[in-house]
Amino acid sequence: MIPSKDIAEYFPAEFSKLRVDSEIPFHLYLYFPQNRHLILWKNLGETLSAEFLERYSGRSLNRIWIHKSEKAAYLSYMGLSESEAPLAPAPEAPKAAVEAPSRPESPAPPPAATAAPAPADTGPLPVEAPPPRTEEGALIAATMNAPEVPPEAKKAVVAQIAQGVLEELGEADSARDQVKRNEKAREIIQDVLEGTSASATSLVQEIWKMADIDPDLEHSVNVATYAVVFAMAFGRIDQELVADLAMAGLLHDIGLCQVDGRASRRPWVEMDDASHLQYRGHVPAGLALLARHAPDVPERVRAIIGQTHEKFDGSGYPEGLRGFKLDDVAQLVAMSEFVDSISSGQWDGQRRTLKDALQIIEGFERKRSFPEFFNPEVFAEVMRWTKSATDPNALSEAAQAVGQQAKQVVDSKAA
Repeated sequence: MIPSKDIAEYFPAEFSKLRVDSEIPFHLYLYFPQNRHLILWKNLGETLSAEFLERYSGRSLNRIWIHKSEKAAYLSYMGLSESEAPLAPAPEAPKAAVEAPSRPESPAPPPAATAAPAPADTGPLPVEAPPPRTEEGALIAATMNAPEVPPEAKKAVVAQIAQGVLEELGEADSARDQVKRNEKAREIIQDVLEGTSASATSLVQEIWKMADIDPDLEHSVNVATYAVVFAMAFGRIDQELVADLAMAGLLHDIGLCQVDGRASRRPWVEMDDASHLQYRGHVPAGLALLARHAPDVPERVRAIIGQTHEKFDGSGYPEGLRGFKLDDVAQLVAMSEFVDSISSGQWDGQRRTLKDALQIIEGFERKRSFPEFFNPEVFAEVMRWTKSATDPNALSEAAQAVGQQAKQVVDSKAA
């Protein structure tokens, strides 16, 4: 249970000064300034190993937070007096980007006359991994990679962060603001992929980078981003699955290059029967291209792409699959695809926020006795996580439930 969501009621502590193999007599919290989101990270009484501290301190995690009610316990733990206590900060404004971890400045090179001889060529130097762009992405990657964290606790931490990302995505107040929030979410997922997914091929990395300069790729990258965030919010954090979802989202529209451009560029609601028939052909065309030119693409990725436009009521294409014959993971990509198509204007030419797009789909589903598009339980959860602007208690209650689950898992492991 989080005592308060107001960061002004917490004080910062340096992560690097926590003691190795010593129980902490207070709770540790993480704060993400991009969306003003606090989560309970470590519980009172837990012991932090040297491996744990080293792993997380290498992920730009320089500062953790402690509630003011546990200030005395922190001072005793650190051997500090009241006058040496850290001050509670003023409330922070959200940052456009999280600063990269600081590095020591390189010393100036010696003068040419006294320079040491160059070492013999021993081959190319190892490439240093780029610093993470976001605190959220760095923490998710480190959590997923941590062998000492129990699987259920990993799922709880990642799910809570992902739900916070969805909360921020759902709070956009304009189409332009949605674009900015989508870009932040992309950086988080890019950090996750670079930090965890050995199976995320260079193809994924290159498409992700090209999205910043090629607007035609914006939709594909948004679909990949939403799909991974949805999956993590549901606790699906298998590294290969995350990589496959990202790849499926990026490649789901590859078959459009085989479709007449006049049909593919027309908003969905303006397509006549002939145009719509042509457009539907992009799914089998894409699968054929992958089979011919990219045979190493995993079978699960192909299966997900094949179900991107299937619907829960069986009216989708290309196979007309219905109900629980649809793969639940593929449903996450299908949902991401439809939501971003409405949000980006591909549906009817009008750009919208993510929240507005979800409400449009919700309106469609309410008019029918049987859901048209998605598994109703899955869609209801996504709606709940993105309704924080109109229902401020929804995400708070979900986050507290997840945090309590993590605490129970950790406590049971310690017993």
